[in-house]
Amino acid sequence: MNEAEFEALLSLALKELEDRQALLPPPEEGGSWNGSQVTGEFALTDSQGRTSLTARMQFVGTWSSASGSWFWAWADETLDPAVCESVEEVRAFGHKQRVAALTSERMPCSEEDAVRLFAIALHIMKAEAPYRYAMSPTSTAYVALFDIKNVI
Repeated sequence: MNEAEFEALLSLALKELEDRQALLPPPEEGGSWNGSQVTGEFALTDSQGRTSLTARMQFVGTWSSASGSWFWAWADETLDPAVCESVEEVRAFGHKQRVAALTSERMPCSEEDAVRLFAIALHIMKAEAPYRYAMSPTSTAYVALFDIKNVI
């Protein structure tokens, strides 16, 4: 994949990220999310504890502000392989197209670059929606959602 093709892919993926983000309800004060690494089930609840959305989740990667790096979920041995199997498609695409950013386990990057990698991954994985959450004050997890069902 040459630079112009990569830039075209990135542009498309960022537009899709924006469009797909709109599929999720806006965060509600007092609402929460829950995800199971064992079952891959994901749910958003409103401030009254009612489930508003369910989905199947797949981990994509994490970004650390402390180290300024991205870490792909396919390389994270702490994750159950069942909740990161879809991201293997991203690594396979990276190998086929010779895009090192998609095949290196960990790489230095800014938060903006992490969002770009996430957008490309969502595009390749054909995810329905993105979700990000703070794992700690210095670490953000990026998750792809599939089979979304609005409950409320």
